[in-house]
Amino acid sequence: MKRYIVVLLLGITIPCMIIARDSDDTEDTGRSYLGIRPMAQLASPEILSQWRYSQLKQKEDTCTERMFQAVFFASKTTNAADLASYFSPFGVRRLRVSEDTNTAMVGDFELLSSFFGVITGAPTENPFLSVISLCPTHSEIGIDFGYRQELWQNEDETAGLYFYVTAPIMNVRNNLHFRETILNDGGGRLTGEISTGTGTIDVSEVVDTFDSMREAFNQKGWNFGKITSNKDKMSKTGIADITAVIEYRWLELMAPHDCHIETYGGFLIPTGNKVKGHYLFEPIVGHGQHWGIVWGSNFGVKIWEIEDSCKIRAELTNHSMYLFSKTQVRSFDVKGRPWSRYIDVYLNLAQAQEAAALGGQAGTFVSTPGINVFTQAVDVTPGLSHVINSAIVFDGDCWQGEIGYNFYARASELVELCRFPDDVAFVAVRGLGFTQPLQDIAAKPDDESLVNSPDVPLSMYDRSVIKEDDLDLASAATPAILSNILYASLGIQAEYNDYPVFGNIGASYEFSDRTKAAPQRWGIWIKGGVSF
Repeated sequence: MKRYIVVLLLGITIPCMIIARDSDDTEDTGRSYLGIRPMAQLASPEILSQWRYSQLKQKEDTCTERMFQAVFFASKTTNAADLASYFSPFGVRRLRVSEDTNTAMVGDFELLSSFFGVITGAPTENPFLSVISLCPTHSEIGIDFGYRQELWQNEDETAGLYFYVTAPIMNVRNNLHFRETILNDGGGRLTGEISTGTGTIDVSEVVDTFDSMREAFNQKGWNFGKITSNKDKMSKTGIADITAVIEYRWLELMAPHDCHIETYGGFLIPTGNKVKGHYLFEPIVGHGQHWGIVWGSNFGVKIWEIEDSCKIRAELTNHSMYLFSKTQVRSFDVKGRPWSRYIDVYLNLAQAQEAAALGGQAGTFVSTPGINVFTQAVDVTPGLSHVINSAIVFDGDCWQGEIGYNFYARASELVELCRFPDDVAFVAVRGLGFTQPLQDIAAKPDDESLVNSPDVPLSMYDRSVIKEDDLDLASAATPAILSNILYASLGIQAEYNDYPVFGNIGASYEFSDRTKAAPQRWGIWIKGGVSF
């Protein structure tokens, strides 16, 4: 028995030590992507409750144990402020938008509207002003199907080999609840003819203009990073990955000991959707199409018995998963400048020369949306995650109750860039071929770094070129996560039937005080199963 306990303890501590070693990334604001742990996975409370060795009762006169369960589940996040801070630059929920950079006139602000295409005819006399806010929510609803079967047992039935598989089908719905209050519309978006160095040209030939930030975040010219209120775009249904494992039961002692120990290993087969980056906070079913391996162990022992009418057991599950690398599309910022992915850029020297040659007001608008450049194919490795589930189980003649604690730890994602264009530079606010290597999303002239770094002329374009070392790939990754779940369930069981059946209802609450990347949420489930 002692050697089994040692193996269990090593299985718990080693993965947690590795996660701690790999989880140096602690910044969790201004991110472009969030991978949320899906419900109905191995070692989650809604799967574990009343799905243990004691439920695997064979039908009389059969030599093989089989079990099936179906779990209806749902969850929803409860702390929109943390999620808003996670996606928002500077960690603030409300963002002030201005078309004019003169803070003495418009007050302090976080976003320059012209980077998003909100441009009016008089940006200095009558600038556009608004306040935008995010109130994100994430919800899941679905059904999980689980099947478990005995493959072999020894003669005294104290050890055996088993196979089981789970396949949750779910709908994931995300909503940023984008809101905008326009304080001054600036007279409406710029339209009609604008000047060039030699004449005039219609503004639509050089830039798309918009009346609001809501409209700008959905512009056709952006291929990625949009913020939409279209519920169909922010909802996804599918199979949240299939997990199949082989389990070996090392020990099963019946009364008076009532003890069991199992270890298992298997695969996570990706069946969900792939990360495409078209929308901020896009819904992902499963784990983003990553293949994975899983392994773990279960240990249970009776700790108390009340006159044969009720047994109290302690159950411990130790579950690890490693997800392999997958090429995905992610958006990222430049180091130290949140949301710089939305700043206009010159794609190359030729585009800067085009802006300078065009001249006039038109030359100030020639550029490329930064979000289309700072969104690229990257290799993403989620790496290791680990779950420890501890529970006290109350067993009666025809009922079962359970209270438990579920701890989840995941290392930060490793994001590696496949390729980045080698001649990109931030556009200075004045345009006309000028660049600004220290440009930020507000482009405030009273920013000390910008005062000490004047706009770079076209002849020195190469000094402003953005290098791969300048990119903050962590802004495209889900950071390290530590989260906690408290849960309780209550069920009935009829184990003496020809076909033993059970039913169960439960509720859980997930929370974390370490990171905004582990959203607070409630979960509920109802399940039923049969052994045959």
